[in-house]
Amino acid sequence: MDDVLRELAALMAERGGIDARITHLTGRPAGPGGLRDFLAARVLGIEPAKDTGYDGVFRSGTLAGRTVCIRTYDEATNDVGADACDHYLVFGGPEQPDGWRPSAMSLFDAKRLADRLTDRWVRTGVAAGLRAADLDAARIYPTEGPEALLSLTPEQRAALALFA
Repeated sequence: MDDVLRELAALMAERGGIDARITHLTGRPAGPGGLRDFLAARVLGIEPAKDTGYDGVFRSGTLAGRTVCIRTYDEATNDVGADACDHYLVFGGPEQPDGWRPSAMSLFDAKRLADRLTDRWVRTGVAAGLRAADLDAARIYPTEGPEALLSLTPEQRAALALFA
């Protein structure tokens, strides 16, 4: 039997066990979407929504009661503007060989973002086409952009830095 196939099977079994532990710990799937939603809830105080047109609601602070759709960068470039939410929280960070890690976060006012895209003749919804400049302006982590809607506390920054 092929030694490479044996090693691959062993590694996949090991990864399956780790994914199961992550799912047990977070109560969400171990993929980028589940981790993204868990981090947003835990670090930013977002109450997860069930069966709605948005992912959660900010529980406290200046955005208390406001709804949010949570996306990773690749989702945001393809799926912004079609949701019924007040804000978009976009986690940046490339897929790593060992999984997704959040290296940046941007927070957008959904209406202002839709207007900005429309002004640029960019269709909202599928293939929305966020620019790097959009993400940089709305960035809240690791640094704040000029249009940041939220200032993170040192504790929130430290929590997110654990994953970078």
